[in-house]
Amino acid sequence: MRFLFLNRAYLPDLEATGQFLAELAEDLSAHHQVRVLCGRPNFGELQGRVFPYRRERWGRVDVWRAWGTRWPKRIPAARVINQASFFALANVAALRVPRHDVIVSLTDPPFVGLLGLSLKRRFGAPFIYWCMDLYPDVAEAVGMAPRLLASAFERVQARVLGGADAVVALGDDMAGRLAAKGVAPERIAVIHNWADTEAVRSLRRGNGFRARHGLGDRLVVMYSGNFGYVWDLDSVLDAAARLRERNDLVFVLIGGGSTRGAVERRIRREGLSNVLLFPYQERERLAESLSAGDLHLVPMRPGVYGAIVPSKLYGILASGTPMAVLAEEESEAARIVREHRCGWRGDPGDAGALAEFIRAMSRRPPELAAMGRRAREAAERHYSRAMQTRKFRELLESVAQVRSERAVG
Repeated sequence: MRFLFLNRAYLPDLEATGQFLAELAEDLSAHHQVRVLCGRPNFGELQGRVFPYRRERWGRVDVWRAWGTRWPKRIPAARVINQASFFALANVAALRVPRHDVIVSLTDPPFVGLLGLSLKRRFGAPFIYWCMDLYPDVAEAVGMAPRLLASAFERVQARVLGGADAVVALGDDMAGRLAAKGVAPERIAVIHNWADTEAVRSLRRGNGFRARHGLGDRLVVMYSGNFGYVWDLDSVLDAAARLRERNDLVFVLIGGGSTRGAVERRIRREGLSNVLLFPYQERERLAESLSAGDLHLVPMRPGVYGAIVPSKLYGILASGTPMAVLAEEESEAARIVREHRCGWRGDPGDAGALAEFIRAMSRRPPELAAMGRRAREAAERHYSRAMQTRKFRELLESVAQVRSERAVG
């Protein structure tokens, strides 16, 4: 069969949507023909060159890369221009795309699903909407959705969800949101994001990241990933401020994004010497950097649960590290912590409770280690790359088979 995926991000970009899509495409290409229509990378040789689209090969995957602007994403208007320019040229490239058996659209940008619907009509092929996040739900939750823009996104979302043959949700909380929007339960498939449990594993003994950065035997409380508006890094810094007298622990923040500048300024302003900042780590060293933490933080802002499901959860599990989650009880992150007993949950914004939990765990390292072992076990049993991409392949094959049988009938 021939599968076509639509998403702005793809290798060599570091965005989570592009990374998950690349791993799925690679696994599917062992059984089927896979093509990806994506945007140009954020860096590297293609930066600055203008082209409608160009073709590449990444392993067995055929990649069609449309041009798009790359203005700083921290500026909301620039972000919209970037998305619109990619969408416009992706539509140009799509005019040359041959027929496929299944069309799959992700949600970067949120309106790329409209292109998926267009190709569904053109090819008479089933269309699957893979919800990596929900717009305008996310933007509304963090107060970044002007009314007119939110209304436009709501109309787009309703149209795409209504026209999809199947909708993939990343967790039960997202499935609940989709059902509340009128998506029939039989059209919703819950397929979790995953971790490559072969590539990401526990590397605690002789950890190179800890050695290079002089972390010693201190308790390392880590945040790793995007510094975006859905993450409550203010609460993390509030907890760090409450624990600044503790020389036996350190907060390590790894990554980049829209709010990193604000985080840096606050650290300097308040003299938070117990907080260390590092850039994104190379993919090949992800296991090492994740394993350097004794406790990982997943600080979600109020109301974003179900609109997103943190992809960082699965790498943390695979690294065999416990997690402290600030999120509502109904969230997928809270469910994972509760069911697998691999960490702790507090209410969004409750920096005081987070600081108290860190204090308690600093006195109980065996308990942290036990949580970490259960985290790794959960990754292997429930959230491995092989398991989740197989579920996706089965969904694609099933949807294509149903359409084929209807055509014959």
